[in-house]
Amino acid sequence: MVKLGYKSSINEFKNNDNNYILGELTRNYNFELGDLQKNAWISQIDILKEQLSQIDNGEIIFEYAIPRMGSIIDNVLLIDGLVFIIEFKVGETEYKKADMDQLEKYIKILKNYHYESRASVIVPIIVATEAETINNPIELLENNIFNPIKSNKKNLHQFISKICDEYKTDTDLSNWFKSKYAPTPSILEAAIKLYETHEVNRYKNI
Repeated sequence: MVKLGYKSSINEFKNNDNNYILGELTRNYNFELGDLQKNAWISQIDILKEQLSQIDNGEIIFEYAIPRMGSIIDNVLLIDGLVFIIEFKVGETEYKKADMDQLEKYIKILKNYHYESRASVIVPIIVATEAETINNPIELLENNIFNPIKSNKKNLHQFISKICDEYKTDTDLSNWFKSKYAPTPSILEAAIKLYETHEVNRYKNI
Protein backbone atom coordinates (compact mmCIF):
# COMPACT_ATOMS: atom_id res chain seq x y z
CA MET A 1 0.00 0.00 0.00
CA VAL A 2 1.29 3.45 -0.96
CA LYS A 3 1.99 5.69 2.02
CA LEU A 4 1.49 9.41 1.52
CA GLY A 5 0.01 12.34 3.37
CA TYR A 6 -2.01 14.10 0.70
CA LYS A 7 -2.44 13.83 -3.06
CA SER A 8 -4.49 15.80 -5.57
CA SER A 9 -4.33 17.69 -8.82
CA ILE A 10 -2.54 21.01 -8.49
CA ASN A 11 -5.76 22.86 -9.31
CA GLU A 12 -7.65 20.96 -6.62
CA PHE A 13 -4.85 21.65 -4.14
CA LYS A 14 -5.05 25.39 -4.80
CA ASN A 15 -8.81 25.34 -4.24
CA ASN A 16 -8.83 23.12 -1.16
CA ASP A 17 -9.11 24.75 2.25
CA ASN A 18 -5.80 24.77 4.13
CA ASN A 19 -7.39 23.16 7.17
CA TYR A 20 -8.70 20.33 5.03
CA ILE A 21 -5.23 19.65 3.62
CA LEU A 22 -3.71 19.80 7.10
CA GLY A 23 -6.38 17.41 8.35
CA GLU A 24 -5.60 14.92 5.57
CA LEU A 25 -1.90 15.04 6.41
CA THR A 26 -2.59 14.44 10.10
CA ARG A 27 -5.09 11.65 9.47
CA ASN A 28 -2.90 9.77 7.01
CA TYR A 29 0.12 9.79 9.29
CA ASN A 30 -1.81 8.78 12.42
CA PHE A 31 0.12 10.73 14.99
CA GLU A 32 -0.58 13.65 17.28
CA LEU A 33 0.56 16.76 15.45
CA GLY A 34 3.25 18.72 17.26
CA ASP A 35 3.58 22.46 16.72
CA LEU A 36 6.84 22.12 14.79
CA GLN A 37 5.45 19.73 12.18
CA LYS A 38 2.11 21.52 12.02
CA ASN A 39 3.77 24.89 11.37
CA ALA A 40 6.07 23.36 8.74
CA TRP A 41 3.10 21.91 6.85
CA ILE A 42 1.18 25.18 7.09
CA SER A 43 4.16 27.04 5.63
CA GLN A 44 4.55 24.49 2.83
CA ILE A 45 0.89 24.73 1.93
CA ASP A 46 0.95 28.54 1.83
CA ILE A 47 4.17 28.72 -0.16
CA LEU A 48 3.15 26.09 -2.68
CA LYS A 49 -0.27 27.64 -3.26
CA GLU A 50 1.40 30.95 -4.06
CA GLN A 51 4.26 29.51 -6.11
CA LEU A 52 1.98 27.24 -8.15
CA SER A 53 -0.65 29.92 -8.78
CA GLN A 54 0.22 30.12 -12.50
CA ILE A 55 0.37 26.35 -13.06
CA ASP A 56 -2.91 24.73 -14.07
CA ASN A 57 -1.91 21.13 -14.71
CA GLY A 58 -0.16 18.29 -12.93
CA GLU A 59 -0.39 16.64 -9.54
CA ILE A 60 1.00 17.32 -6.08
CA ILE A 61 1.90 14.91 -3.29
CA PHE A 62 2.79 15.66 0.33
CA GLU A 63 4.84 13.28 2.48
CA TYR A 64 5.52 10.55 -0.05
CA ALA A 65 7.09 7.44 1.47
CA ILE A 66 9.35 5.66 -1.02
CA PRO A 67 8.18 2.01 -0.97
CA ARG A 68 10.05 -0.13 1.59
CA MET A 69 12.92 2.35 1.91
CA GLY A 70 11.96 4.32 5.02
CA SER A 71 12.49 7.69 3.29
CA ILE A 72 9.75 10.31 3.13
CA ILE A 73 9.86 13.13 0.57
CA ASP A 74 8.26 16.44 1.59
CA ASN A 75 6.64 17.15 -1.78
CA VAL A 76 6.47 15.66 -5.25
CA LEU A 77 5.14 17.60 -8.25
CA LEU A 78 4.29 15.68 -11.41
CA ILE A 79 4.10 18.28 -14.17
CA ASP A 80 4.56 18.00 -17.95
CA GLY A 81 6.13 14.55 -17.71
CA LEU A 82 8.69 15.77 -15.15
CA VAL A 83 9.12 14.65 -11.53
CA PHE A 84 9.97 17.51 -9.16
CA ILE A 85 11.31 16.31 -5.81
CA ILE A 86 11.04 19.15 -3.30
CA GLU A 87 12.59 19.15 0.14
CA PHE A 88 11.53 22.06 2.37
CA LYS A 89 13.65 23.60 5.09
CA VAL A 90 11.19 25.99 6.65
CA GLY A 91 12.80 29.01 8.32
CA GLU A 92 16.27 28.10 7.06
CA THR A 93 18.45 30.99 5.85
CA GLU A 94 21.23 28.89 4.29
CA TYR A 95 21.60 26.06 1.82
CA LYS A 96 23.33 23.55 4.08
CA LYS A 97 25.43 20.70 2.76
CA ALA A 98 23.62 18.20 4.98
CA ASP A 99 20.30 19.23 3.46
CA MET A 100 21.65 18.93 -0.08
CA ASP A 101 23.07 15.51 0.80
CA GLN A 102 19.64 14.45 2.07
CA LEU A 103 18.04 15.54 -1.21
CA GLU A 104 20.64 13.70 -3.29
CA LYS A 105 20.11 10.58 -1.17
CA TYR A 106 16.41 10.62 -2.05
CA ILE A 107 17.22 10.88 -5.76
CA LYS A 108 19.63 7.94 -5.62
CA ILE A 109 17.03 5.85 -3.80
CA LEU A 110 14.38 6.73 -6.39
CA LYS A 111 16.60 5.87 -9.32
CA ASN A 112 17.76 2.59 -7.76
CA TYR A 113 14.59 1.28 -6.11
CA HIS A 114 11.52 3.13 -7.46
CA TYR A 115 10.42 1.46 -10.68
CA GLU A 116 8.53 4.42 -12.17
CA SER A 117 11.52 6.71 -11.62
CA ARG A 118 14.02 4.68 -13.64
CA ALA A 119 13.21 6.37 -16.95
CA SER A 120 11.68 9.57 -15.54
CA VAL A 121 13.33 12.98 -15.61
CA ILE A 122 13.82 14.04 -11.99
CA VAL A 123 14.27 17.63 -10.82
CA PRO A 124 15.55 17.86 -7.21
CA ILE A 125 14.91 21.18 -5.45
CA ILE A 126 15.84 22.27 -1.94
CA VAL A 127 13.68 25.11 -0.59
CA ALA A 128 15.42 26.98 2.22
CA THR A 129 12.52 29.34 2.73
CA GLU A 130 14.40 32.38 4.07
CA ALA A 131 17.65 31.99 2.11
CA GLU A 132 18.93 34.53 -0.39
CA THR A 133 18.31 34.08 -4.09
CA ILE A 134 21.29 32.56 -5.87
CA ASN A 135 22.12 31.85 -9.49
CA ASN A 136 21.43 28.18 -10.24
CA PRO A 137 22.78 26.43 -13.32
CA ILE A 138 19.89 24.56 -14.95
CA GLU A 139 21.62 21.38 -16.07
CA LEU A 140 20.22 18.01 -17.06
CA LEU A 141 22.86 15.51 -16.01
CA GLU A 142 23.29 11.84 -16.76
CA ASN A 143 20.57 9.34 -15.90
CA ASN A 144 17.86 11.99 -16.47
CA ILE A 145 18.60 13.86 -13.22
CA PHE A 146 18.88 17.63 -13.00
CA ASN A 147 21.63 19.30 -11.06
CA PRO A 148 20.03 20.03 -7.63
CA ILE A 149 18.44 23.48 -7.50
CA LYS A 150 18.62 25.84 -4.53
CA SER A 151 15.43 27.82 -4.10
CA ASN A 152 13.62 29.94 -1.55
CA LYS A 153 9.96 30.71 -0.86
CA LYS A 154 9.83 33.48 -3.46
CA ASN A 155 11.48 32.01 -6.56
CA LEU A 156 10.41 28.36 -6.66
CA HIS A 157 7.89 29.09 -9.43
CA GLN A 158 10.61 30.53 -11.68
CA PHE A 159 12.57 27.27 -11.71
CA ILE A 160 9.51 25.10 -12.17
CA SER A 161 8.19 27.21 -15.06
CA LYS A 162 11.56 27.46 -16.80
CA ILE A 163 12.24 23.74 -16.62
CA CYS A 164 8.72 22.83 -17.75
CA ASP A 165 9.00 25.20 -20.70
CA GLU A 166 12.37 23.86 -21.84
CA TYR A 167 12.39 20.21 -20.81
CA LYS A 168 8.82 18.92 -20.67
CA THR A 169 8.34 15.32 -21.83
CA ASP A 170 5.55 13.00 -22.90
CA THR A 171 6.29 10.54 -20.08
CA ASP A 172 3.15 9.06 -18.55
CA LEU A 173 3.42 9.64 -14.80
CA SER A 174 -0.07 8.42 -13.88
CA ASN A 175 1.38 5.42 -12.01
CA TRP A 176 4.35 7.21 -10.46
CA PHE A 177 2.88 7.67 -6.99
CA LYS A 178 1.97 3.98 -6.69
CA SER A 179 5.21 2.64 -8.14
CA LYS A 180 6.38 -0.75 -7.00
CA TYR A 181 9.64 -1.37 -5.17
CA ALA A 182 12.03 -2.78 -7.78
CA PRO A 183 15.82 -2.57 -7.33
CA THR A 184 17.71 -1.91 -10.55
CA PRO A 185 19.71 -4.79 -12.07
CA SER A 186 22.97 -3.21 -10.87
CA ILE A 187 21.71 -3.16 -7.27
CA LEU A 188 20.55 -6.78 -7.50
CA GLU A 189 23.86 -7.86 -9.01
CA ALA A 190 25.74 -6.14 -6.19
CA ALA A 191 23.54 -7.85 -3.59
CA ILE A 192 24.05 -11.26 -5.19
CA LYS A 193 27.81 -10.73 -5.36
CA LEU A 194 27.89 -9.68 -1.70
CA TYR A 195 25.85 -12.73 -0.72
CA GLU A 196 28.08 -15.08 -2.70
CA THR A 197 31.23 -13.54 -1.23
CA HIS A 198 29.76 -13.87 2.24
CA GLU A 199 28.92 -17.53 1.62
CA VAL A 200 32.44 -18.30 0.36
CA ASN A 201 34.03 -16.59 3.36
CA ARG A 202 31.69 -18.40 5.74
CA TYR A 203 32.68 -21.82 4.42
CA LYS A 204 36.37 -20.94 4.50
CA ASN A 205 36.11 -20.81 8.29
CA ILE A 206 34.67 -24.33 8.58
